[in-house]
Amino acid sequence: MGNDNYEFVQKIDNKYVSADCIQIMIAHCRDMISILNSDGMTYHYVPNSFLYTNKYASDPRRKQFPYSDSLTHRERVHLRKVEFVNQIFDFGRVYLVIADGFVREHFVIKDGDDTLMTTKYLLPELGKTQFLKTSEVEDLIKNSHCGAFDYEGGCVQNLLPLEENILENYRQRLINAGNESLARKIDIQDVPSNYYRNNLILVSKGDDGEINSVKYVDISFINPNYFQVISYECPVTKYTQGYAEYLRQISLREIREPKLKKTLRPNNDYFSK
Repeated sequence: MGNDNYEFVQKIDNKYVSADCIQIMIAHCRDMISILNSDGMTYHYVPNSFLYTNKYASDPRRKQFPYSDSLTHRERVHLRKVEFVNQIFDFGRVYLVIADGFVREHFVIKDGDDTLMTTKYLLPELGKTQFLKTSEVEDLIKNSHCGAFDYEGGCVQNLLPLEENILENYRQRLINAGNESLARKIDIQDVPSNYYRNNLILVSKGDDGEINSVKYVDISFINPNYFQVISYECPVTKYTQGYAEYLRQISLREIREPKLKKTLRPNNDYFSK
């Protein structure tokens, strides 16, 4: 990607702007998606999962914006089916969108009478390889205060205790293969090297309580109490008005108006003001 593809700014139409937040439709192409700030997930969807979150639906501020009753909608963009999710983004807070194999950072800032939303793709670059004990890998996961996710946007839970889960997974594999008697006898030292490998996105926050780091990690089980971890650190950007204005000069993009069904009208309470 060129610089203007992975970092750019968009001007928000005033009808989607209030004193402390904006309404924005977030696009994604595949099924799973997570949207979060340092308080946790604001939106999370995985097909056939009970782990559904949409804080927008219960946020009373949405009623001041048009189309707030349309929580999601689907339309074709360049022959592709794209899902749009309505969200509330507060000024001055970092939001992450994990979907479609990418992590996007969003930040909303006032620039005079205008409201700008910056977007930056957090792309892993040079990785660092470490060989860690089980407790060190578990601490790495625990310190991701805002959660662990897979690359497609699913929230990963119940990772710990790590070696117990690896052993249980291997036992179940043996049972499924018809080796139930062997499954009852094995211990962690019987699990083959590199049997377990997991690619995760770990999100952490800093002393100010805001998200400050996204880390891509590749965790491989070598043998008991010994893991290989390849990590790629992606610091997030706390945008200033000056930098947002700089982006505006070099990479301003327009935000598309949603192409909603003709039967769906903007909220009457908005247009009766």
